[in-house]
Amino acid sequence: MPEKIFMIGYHPLFYTPQGYEPGSFFDIKENQQVLKTLDNIPSVHFHGVLWAAQDEQSPIYPIIVSDHAKQVAKHLNEWTSENPRDWFKFYHLQYTYKGVSSYGMVLHPDINMSIKRVALANTFSGHRKVNVNNITMIYKPIGVFAKVSDAYKTFAKQNTQKLRVYLADTTDVKSMTDLDKLKDLEPIDLGEFDIAKPTWCNIKKYCQSHIKKLIEEELI
Repeated sequence: MPEKIFMIGYHPLFYTPQGYEPGSFFDIKENQQVLKTLDNIPSVHFHGVLWAAQDEQSPIYPIIVSDHAKQVAKHLNEWTSENPRDWFKFYHLQYTYKGVSSYGMVLHPDINMSIKRVALANTFSGHRKVNVNNITMIYKPIGVFAKVSDAYKTFAKQNTQKLRVYLADTTDVKSMTDLDKLKDLEPIDLGEFDIAKPTWCNIKKYCQSHIKKLIEEELI
């Protein structure tokens, strides 16, 4: 039976624990160590989306409202060597559950690129060679889920292949109680990303499972 290997991939604000190199592999026998490491991953919540446009004729774009937005952006750039676009794609889909029409938006890491990068680094550094087909990557994308709004419908109809994505800190948004003050918000530009169709089964399952859970808990 092939050896099963775990690899801890992208998680917002997660830095490699002491004693391990980035992208360290764990054998199935080290399951407890994997769980212990995962317990130390910071909990970062993405609370929703603000929609914005440069003017009435311009396409609208999302501003994801996040805890610790500046730190998340800094970590994302470090994790991708200052080039998030090469390592992440933007997905969005609409899903109806129990009569509630909702949507999910996800900045998702390229799993194959992540695994190949670490496997190659291990080979050149003299560490054990691993079969990339035996690797399971544990990761958390940047994702938000909400009820379908008129703004989302407008966004979904836009015929664009690339999109600039922004972050805004939860604290900054909450402090702007007057909607007019939101015009003064200075979101963090994460960069331009390719918009990919969520044909990959895992993307669909990820979004649908989160939407189901939020609807069951009456959070959306």
